[in-house]
Amino acid sequence: MLNIGGAILGIIVLAAFFPEMTAALQTLMTDANIADYTMFETVLGWTPVLLWGGALGVVGFLIVKEVKASRGSAGHSGRRLR
Repeated sequence: MLNIGGAILGIIVLAAFFPEMTAALQTLMTDANIADYTMFETVLGWTPVLLWGGALGVVGFLIVKEVKASRGSAGHSGRRLR
């Protein structure tokens, strides 16, 4: 249950900081000196998508792992390996 709670807490933290992060990225993209580097602008444009995709992937992994662990321990709680 701890993994699911941690995953949900991680999404809440990411959602809370997302507006500030996008504002900072927009500031970097509009800076005259940085705007000359085209690849840097591309990386900054994809950063929010990568963060959300990574966070959702981690949440999905943790939830699946927790569900498998809870099913496995419930089914084999009284059995011993010999």
